[in-house]
Amino acid sequence: MAKLKIKAIGLSTLIIGLVLFTWLLVVTIDSRQLIAQQRLLKDAEHNLELEIYLKALESLEMATRIATPHTPAIQVKLASLYLELGNDLQFVKILNSMIDNSSTEALAYEKLADYYLQNGNYSACIKCLRQGKQVSSELAERYQSLRYLVYPLEGQYQEARSFVNGLAAAKQDSQWGYIDQRGRWVLTPRYTQVSDYYAKQMLVVNQDQLILLNEQGFNEAVADYPVQEISAFANGFASVLSEGSWYIIDDSLRRKPQQWQYVSKFYQEKALAQLDGRWGLIDTAGKVLITPEFQALIENERHEGFTRGVNFVRSSEGVYLINLANEVVTKDHWEAAHGFMDGWAAVKHDGVWGYIDVAGNLKIPYKWDEARSFSCGLAAVKADGKWGYINTTGEMVIGNIYQEVYSFQEGIAAVRVDASWSYITLYAYQ
Repeated sequence: MAKLKIKAIGLSTLIIGLVLFTWLLVVTIDSRQLIAQQRLLKDAEHNLELEIYLKALESLEMATRIATPHTPAIQVKLASLYLELGNDLQFVKILNSMIDNSSTEALAYEKLADYYLQNGNYSACIKCLRQGKQVSSELAERYQSLRYLVYPLEGQYQEARSFVNGLAAAKQDSQWGYIDQRGRWVLTPRYTQVSDYYAKQMLVVNQDQLILLNEQGFNEAVADYPVQEISAFANGFASVLSEGSWYIIDDSLRRKPQQWQYVSKFYQEKALAQLDGRWGLIDTAGKVLITPEFQALIENERHEGFTRGVNFVRSSEGVYLINLANEVVTKDHWEAAHGFMDGWAAVKHDGVWGYIDVAGNLKIPYKWDEARSFSCGLAAVKADGKWGYINTTGEMVIGNIYQEVYSFQEGIAAVRVDASWSYITLYAYQ
């Protein structure tokens, strides 16, 4: 028994000895790596003093291959030297590689962001800062200061609408067509009406003839009845005003038999509908989901209803919220409202506008002359007679200089200055 105890003690001592030896070996190896790296750095500095730049680059390259806590900072030094020697490509490559590998070296993000900013590549600068905002508070502050920079798209129009799936409807010489995100005409203006580009199908009207165009702009279907107004296709369904009534149509353009005073764009296969002066909710088959009993149901800027499962109702007492079960969501009443987008809605109280969430909680205080829905983290508000954009903290981040605006969609917003419409684009979305 005593021998077994002695043997066990001997094994324990051996294990402890091995652990200590391994630790000392690692420390020794780490120490050797640090010494080797420091020697290479001194060689690089010496060669720089002598202006032997290729040797300096070689020493720094070798130093970056040794893994120590100092390696990321040396990588930044190497990239900076390449930049000083006019090799921008290698500078960007090294720093991008560090960032792609989730480097915590703040200087890598700072140097690359500065480079992009100095060269006018604002979208790349903002992307770099967005990736680095978790690394340091300074990077986060820089990101917040630059993320709302905008630039104008080329082109001016009589009217312009929001971008959907990369295309926007725009009007020139009294005719409608579609432009891409660079402001180039994809479908030249030749239609009296066009829908937004939901479902990658274009519903257009030529004189009073309704035509469904595919993604390439070719006819897929032509209606045999006259049309005065149209909504956008969504989930294979749209609504049209024809001969005094609104109808539901599918992609064959055949009209369903039910007639309505108005039908909104379909959202999740549901649409707001008006019948005999009262508003309710229907599905794509025309089945009534909420009986038309309301003075008004308020759609959002995209002409959708019951986004987030709730909708504003107008009554003689004001505006309030109901859900899909036709239950009142809050006891609050407002003077006016716009439908929900991005989870918040603009509401009017005591003559000024603020923002609430779907539960009716006030998120941004009432202070604006007019207000639109949130999209892309921004909302259009009117102050002192002009429109600008605020963020979700209520801060005006794009100045109020516009006569009329739409909400941002896909990082782009239609704005009007004087008589002409144009587009502004957030660099952060490019």
